[in-house]
This record gives sequence, C-alpha cells and structure tokens, in this order.
Amino acid sequence: MKLSKFIKGLQDALEKHGNLEVITSIDSEGNGYNEVFFSPSAGYFNGEEFASVENVKAEPEYYEDYKGKKPNVICVN
Repeated sequence: MKLSKFIKGLQDALEKHGNLEVITSIDSEGNGYNEVFFSPSAGYFNGEEFASVENVKAEPEYYEDYKGKKPNVICVN
C-alpha cells in the first residue's frame, strides 16, 4: 500500500470515529494484535530486514548497502 492511500484511510477514520488509539494486527488472519508505540519512520526494507534512516546515518559503516540510496518504505511500528 502506498503512503497516500494509508493516510487517506487514517483521515477518513479520524473524521468518522474521532481520535482513537491505534493497534496493528500481527498477521492477515487476525490471530493477535499489538498497540502501535512509535511514530512512522522512513527506512530501507529488502524483503526481510528493515533499517531506519536514523540508524543508517548513525552507523553508515554497518549499513553499506544503503549508501546513496533513497528510503523505500515507511515503517509504522
């Protein structure tokens, strides 16, 4: 899902239901839920691992693969 569609859904929910707490499902079947603790963060996702922009800036030698690349995802938790 693109960020613009996600934000639109959140804006619609806010208008219809007010300023509710946010949770996330642990899988697509609804087998569990967690609270959302962190603000969204931009970063890099290779299909298995996530590295935030902040982590890459703080430890560039550890994150060589992301040097010179733009973030490709927003992590919501």
